[in-house]
Amino acid sequence: MHDDDGTAWSNWLLVGGVEGVDGSAGLRMGTALLSIEAAVQGLGVALGDKAIATEELASGSLVRLFGLGVPATSYYYLVCDPDQLQVPRVRAFIDWLLDEAGQSFAR
Repeated sequence: MHDDDGTAWSNWLLVGGVEGVDGSAGLRMGTALLSIEAAVQGLGVALGDKAIATEELASGSLVRLFGLGVPATSYYYLVCDPDQLQVPRVRAFIDWLLDEAGQSFAR
């Protein structure tokens, strides 16, 4: 299962040295979160983002196969008006968000 045009699976297969498999085949989900949830429900194997699947991996409801990872093909950005960076509630939110993201990748 995947949530893109097959690029992520194709990259994963390439890094793994797998040939002759179409990375765009299979069930295409609308979001990465749906792919992860479908895998948890036993509907197939999903290629997912470690940050999104942190809880499922920690609980054992998902397992990482083969120990093979590839860099993400998309990114998240935090955008803020520079004049707002020192507003306490804005700063608190940014600090919280970065802390949460850091914890996800540390697990």
